[in-house]
Amino acid sequence: MNKSYNFEDIEKFIFDDELFLYAKYGSRSSNFDLNAYKAKYPGESEKIDLAISFIRNTAIDPDKNIFIRSYKDNLLQNIYEQVGKKRKRHRFIPVYWSAACILAILSLSALWFLSQEHTVSTSEDCLALLTDSIDMNSNIQIIIDKQQSIHVDKNMANISIEKGGVIMVDDVQVANLKESEKITNSQIVVPYGKRSHMTLPDGSALWINSGSRVIYQSDFEEKRHLYVDGEIYLDVRRDTSHPFIVKTNRIEVKVLGTKFNVSDYHNDAQSSVTLVKGSVEVVAGKNSTKLSPNQRLAYESGLVDVKNVDVTPYICWKDDIINFNDMKLHDILRTLSRYYNIPIEGIESLDNEVCYGNMDLNMSIDEVLESISHTVELSYRREGNKIIVLP
Repeated sequence: MNKSYNFEDIEKFIFDDELFLYAKYGSRSSNFDLNAYKAKYPGESEKIDLAISFIRNTAIDPDKNIFIRSYKDNLLQNIYEQVGKKRKRHRFIPVYWSAACILAILSLSALWFLSQEHTVSTSEDCLALLTDSIDMNSNIQIIIDKQQSIHVDKNMANISIEKGGVIMVDDVQVANLKESEKITNSQIVVPYGKRSHMTLPDGSALWINSGSRVIYQSDFEEKRHLYVDGEIYLDVRRDTSHPFIVKTNRIEVKVLGTKFNVSDYHNDAQSSVTLVKGSVEVVAGKNSTKLSPNQRLAYESGLVDVKNVDVTPYICWKDDIINFNDMKLHDILRTLSRYYNIPIEGIESLDNEVCYGNMDLNMSIDEVLESISHTVELSYRREGNKIIVLP
C-alpha cells in the first residue's frame, strides 16, 4: 500500500456493520465473503484492508452491544487520537494519510503493547494482567511477552507446551522460547465460540472454555502456577515436591494431583470450584476450605457455599455438551451467547424459569434455541448478527 486516502472513505467502511463484524470476529458466524464484499467497491480494496486493520488494532472500552453507534464512534475517536489528530463532530476532517504509514503506526503500537503490557515477573503482576482488557478476536491467541503473538484459526486447538519452551499447535512447532534468566509469561486467549486443549510442561492436561485466558510463567516446571480468567478443567499430574496452584482474581486453588473444574469469569458474580478426583484446598476471601470428590464450592459476595453434587453438569462442556439441569433460563441464554459468540438480547424480559436437559455444542445456535422453545415459552428472531429473545 503506497497511496494516500481521504479518511472519510475509510470511515464509511468502519461504520459498515457487515465489515465491522467480520473484522472483529471473523467470518465463521456470518459467512462473510471478503472478496465478494470488495467486489462491491471496485478500486477500494486497500481502503477496506486499512479499515479492517484499524478495527482489529485499536482498543476501546468494552461495550455491551458492538452494533450501537457509540461503540464505533468511540473506536473512531481512538483512531484519530492514535495518529495525533482531532476529530470534529458532524463534519469529516479532510486529512490525507499514507496507508503504509498508518499500518506502520498500528504495528509499532502492537509491538509496544506486547512488550509493555505483557511482561511481568510476580504473581501480583500476573493477577493484575487478568483485569486488563485484551482484544478477543475470532482466533485463539498465544501471546508471548517478547513481542510475539500467534493466532490459531481453529474452533478447537490442541496446544502443547514442551519442556524447554517449545510451543506446539496440533503437532506443529509455532514457537521456541530460549532459556532466559528473566522470568517471562505467556498467555493463551480463547475467544467466545471456541475452546482449546492444552498440555503443560509437567504433563498436566488443561481444557480451556470459551471467553477465557490462562497465563503461565517460564519457570512453570519449578513453580506450577496458573492464572485464570474464565473457565478451565484440569487433570493435574501428581508431584508432591511441586504443588500445583491455580489463581484467579477472587480465589486460589492448591492441589497435588487431581481433576477439577474452575470457573471464574471476571464479569460473572459467582466463582466456583468443582472437584472430580483427589483433594484441593480453596482459598476464597478469608475462608480456606478443603473439598472432597463430588463437591462444589461457590463463592459469591464474600460468602462460601459447599455442596455435594453430580459433577457431570459442571465439566461436560469439555466434551462439547451443555447440561441445563436446574439452570435458570437467563443463565442458559447467557451461556449460549458465550459459547456461540453471538449477542442475545431481551434476556431480562423473560420469566426466570428453571430448565432441564442436555445440548450438543456441535448443534447450531438456532437448533438449540428451537429445542428450548419446545419446553419453555420462548420465541426468538434474528436481527442481523444478533438474536432477540421474547417471552
